[in-house]
Amino acid sequence: MVVKRTDLIAIGLASILAGLFISKFTDPISLSWLVLAIIATIFGIRKGPTRLIIIIFVCLIIGWWRGGLLQKQDIK
Repeated sequence: MVVKRTDLIAIGLASILAGLFISKFTDPISLSWLVLAIIATIFGIRKGPTRLIIIIFVCLIIGWWRGGLLQKQDIK
């Protein structure tokens, strides 16, 4: 399966938007999930289907974390 770089970028941005949407209805996630996502990015960028899964996971976590920060900011 060959996925172009532009497709990976589009999938990543869609995952960030999905994470922002999820954060609207759930509790914010901790910073440890963000650190785990960064570690997964460092060790998991390879060719093949694992790259796509890691990009989706990392971008979803980034969006969810950032959306949680925004939700906490609106409450205070």
